[in-house]
Amino acid sequence: MARLNEASRSSDLNTGVTTLVQQYRDSQDEVKRLNERLSQLHTDGPIKNHSSSGASHAIKAKVRHDFVRLKQSDTWFHAREEICKKLSSSQESPLAYKILLDILMEAFSNAKEAVGLFKQKLHFLMLNPVATHGPRAASTQQEIPNQFQDTFLEAVENLSDICNLDELEERVVAGTAEKHPLMSGLLEKGTYLRGYITSCVRLSWRMNTLKKPMAVSTNTDYKSKFNQHLHEIHMGSPKTASDVIDFFVWPTLLSANSGDVIERGFVFLKT
Repeated sequence: MARLNEASRSSDLNTGVTTLVQQYRDSQDEVKRLNERLSQLHTDGPIKNHSSSGASHAIKAKVRHDFVRLKQSDTWFHAREEICKKLSSSQESPLAYKILLDILMEAFSNAKEAVGLFKQKLHFLMLNPVATHGPRAASTQQEIPNQFQDTFLEAVENLSDICNLDELEERVVAGTAEKHPLMSGLLEKGTYLRGYITSCVRLSWRMNTLKKPMAVSTNTDYKSKFNQHLHEIHMGSPKTASDVIDFFVWPTLLSANSGDVIERGFVFLKT
């Protein structure tokens, strides 16, 4: 049954990604621009595009800002209140924090998998027109992905804000319901928790579609020690706490390529 369920989810993911690729295909201006650059690539060689670096930096800065802001947003606070009310627990309930964190990590994991598949399919879509550019293009088809990498990643990055991520969101909802069945009544559209899921999915997709993607990390090992370079102490953490992490409230944001810390995570420490 588990294998069947996983196969079904994989099929749903493939369908959802195919929809995104079709959406990209329907974006005629973007496709036209890319095809023009692809044609120029075969004529002039790799294209140096210095103007795109500023735009890419701005997108990265906004994603970083949105990552920080989501944890401070009304959506996050109201979703926590909904969870605590459902659990009949206090606002500082570790389980409430865990559920919110689990949702973000679930969204990121699903988005990372979907973006990988999306890029593969999009790569194929972009390489199909190569044969129309003549024998030279056909003979160098295998070299194009490396030469065309910046343009390709820029296109994916620029498209991230307008993608329809409904299928991906449904996967995260299903994963959350499976992991936290008590939350099933809060996963319908119109709740703060569902709004939080939507925000997590959108943010996670954009983090993974950056030219230099970001990653999130939590170290929940029982003996994990507080590290000021990776963690911040959450304001609700006991003042007479040890240096051992009890649980994460928000993950550490990292560069997926270099592992450099972009934003520290928030943690509670053990007493």
